[in-house]
Amino acid sequence: MSYRVMARRWRPQTFAEVVGQEHVTRTLQRAIARGRVAHAYIFTGPRGVGKTTTARLLAKTVNCHNPQTGSDGLPEPCNDCPACDDITSGNALDVIEIDGASNNRVDDVRQLRETVKYTPTSLQKKIYIIDEVHMLSVSAFNALLKTLEEPPDHAMFIFATTEIHKVPATVLSRCQRFDFKRISTREIRKQIERIVAGDKLQVDEEAQVAIALKADGALRDALSVLDQLVAYQGDEPITGEVVRQALGLIGTEIYFRTTDVAATGEIGEALKLAEAIAGGGHDPREYLRGLQQHVLRILFLKAGAGASELDVAEEDRKRYDESKDRLADEDLLRIGEWAAEAEDLLRDALDPQVRLELLLVRIARMDRAVDLGALLESMGVQPGQYQQPLPKSSAETASDRKPAAEKKAAKASPVDVKSSESSSAEEQKPPEDDGDDGDEGPPPEPPPKTPSGPTSSPEPDEEEDAEENNGEAGTGDSSSAENGQLTLVDVREGWLGLCDEVSRERRTLGVALEAGAPTMMENGAVEVTFEPDFRFDHDQVMRNRDLVTKAFRRYFGVSKRVVIRNGPVAEALRPPRRKTHTEQRRERFEELLKDRPVWREMIERLELKMNGK
Repeated sequence: MSYRVMARRWRPQTFAEVVGQEHVTRTLQRAIARGRVAHAYIFTGPRGVGKTTTARLLAKTVNCHNPQTGSDGLPEPCNDCPACDDITSGNALDVIEIDGASNNRVDDVRQLRETVKYTPTSLQKKIYIIDEVHMLSVSAFNALLKTLEEPPDHAMFIFATTEIHKVPATVLSRCQRFDFKRISTREIRKQIERIVAGDKLQVDEEAQVAIALKADGALRDALSVLDQLVAYQGDEPITGEVVRQALGLIGTEIYFRTTDVAATGEIGEALKLAEAIAGGGHDPREYLRGLQQHVLRILFLKAGAGASELDVAEEDRKRYDESKDRLADEDLLRIGEWAAEAEDLLRDALDPQVRLELLLVRIARMDRAVDLGALLESMGVQPGQYQQPLPKSSAETASDRKPAAEKKAAKASPVDVKSSESSSAEEQKPPEDDGDDGDEGPPPEPPPKTPSGPTSSPEPDEEEDAEENNGEAGTGDSSSAENGQLTLVDVREGWLGLCDEVSRERRTLGVALEAGAPTMMENGAVEVTFEPDFRFDHDQVMRNRDLVTKAFRRYFGVSKRVVIRNGPVAEALRPPRRKTHTEQRRERFEELLKDRPVWREMIERLELKMNGK
C-alpha cells in the first residue's frame, strides 16, 4: 500500500478529536442528540482547520447504525458499522462530495436537482458535501435556491468555503452558518506532540514550536511541514536548527540581536545584523513580521504576564524574561510601529535590503524614553520639591486685575463730567474737615480730563492685558477720537478689534482682513493695502467691502469708505498682529519655568527643545 501523509492518517474520526473547534462540534452533537439536525449547513473559516473533516463526521454520525456516547455524554460515530466504514473510506454512495471549483456550472446544479429526489441506497440520509462552494456561478446558486430551501426529507447539504463573502445572501439565509477559527499555536503543539509520540519520532521542543508557528493556525499545514521534515532528516532527530535550515525560518537569536542593538545604540552591530539577515537568504518582510511578534512578546511580559505563557521554547522563555527590562515600553512600541511601516514600504521598494539597513540604523540611533520621576530622584530631588502649584490661569489673572479695570472704567467721559457737575453741588464739594487736620489735608482730586488725542492712551495694565489676550477687540469708544476725529494711528491700533467685529458677522472675512494694513485715510476714505502674497485675502475682502464698511462704522463710530488695493506695505504702517499658537505656548512655558528651577535644570541637562509644532 502506498504511503499516506500524516494529515490523512491522523484525520479525526470522532468529534472529540477535532482540535480547536469545540463551539462547532458541541452544537452539532447537541442538535443530533435532540433530533434537531438542519437540512443545510455552511462551514466557513481559514484553510486546514477542519471544515471538511467536520462535515464527514456529521455525515457519519447521522447515518451511524450504532451511535456511541462520548465522555461528555454527547453522540459520536461508532466507526465500526458498515455506514461508518464506507464513509471513512470514501465508498459510500449516499455521501456525495462535490468540488465547487470544477462543478460550478448551472448544468451541474440541474443534474444535482435531478438526483437529490431519489432516496438513499443504503444510508438513512443522502448527504451532499460541496467544498469551496463560493466558486459556483451566480446562475448555479440561483438554480440551487429552491432545492436548498425545501429539499426532500432524506437529503442534507453541507457547504464549506474559505471566502464566505462571495456566497450570496439568499444562500446564507437558507443555511445554518458555523465559523471555524484559527487553531492556536498551543493547541497545534499538543497535537504535534501526540503525533510524534504515536509515530515514535524524535522532535525536540524548539522544533515543535517552530512548526506550530509556521503553520499560522492551520493544523493541516503543520502536519505537512512535519512530514517534509521527517523526509529531510530521515531517522535523525529533528531540532530547531534543522527546522530553520529546511524551511528557511529566522531564529529568535536574530530578534534578540535587534533589541540588543536598540539598547546599546551600536550602528556597526546594526549593519552586521542586516548583513546576517541577507546572508541567511531571509525575506526582509518576514523578518519584520517576526520582529513585531518579538516586540509584542516583550510587552506581554512587561505587562505582568509570566514567561511560561509565551508560545516559545523553554530556552527562549528565559531569554525573554532576562531581557524584558532593557527597553522602555515607549521604545518597544516605536520599534514595532517602524517595523510595520517598513513592511508596507518594502512592497514597492526597488532595493529592500537598503530599506532594511536604514531601519536598523534608525533603531540603533533612536532617542531613549526617560522616566522623569526616576531622573529627578537621581538628581536628589524629592517628590515634594517638584510638586509645586501651577501658575494662575489667564482667567484668574484677569480676575486679579479686575479692580484696576473697574477703577479705570469709573473715570468719566466729558459728557459724564457735565452731567455730574449739574447734578448737585454737594457731590462736587470736597469732603468737609471733621478732624484736626484742617487745611493741611490733600486737595480734592480734579475732575477727570478728556483725552487729548483721538484715542485715550492705554495704561500699562491695559497694554499687558492686550498682549496676553493676543489683541482682543477693544470697544468703539477706545478707538474713537474727541470731536469725532479719527486718525490713521487710531485705526491701526484698533485694527484687530475691527477684524474681530467683522468676524462676528463672517469668521473667514475677519481672518482675511487681518492680512491687510490701513495705509492711508483722507477724503472720507480709509485705504487698506494687501501685499501680493495675500491675493486670496485681498479678493475676499474686495467682494465684501460693504460688510467691512458697516463694521468700521459700528466699531469706530465714524463713517468711512473702505478702499482695497494691492501693493507693498511699509513696516511702520503695519498694524499689530496676533501671536501665533507656538508663541503663546512658549510664553506660557517660560512663565511656568520661572517658579520651577528644578524643571529648568532638568531641561538644560537633557538639552531638550520645545517642539515648534
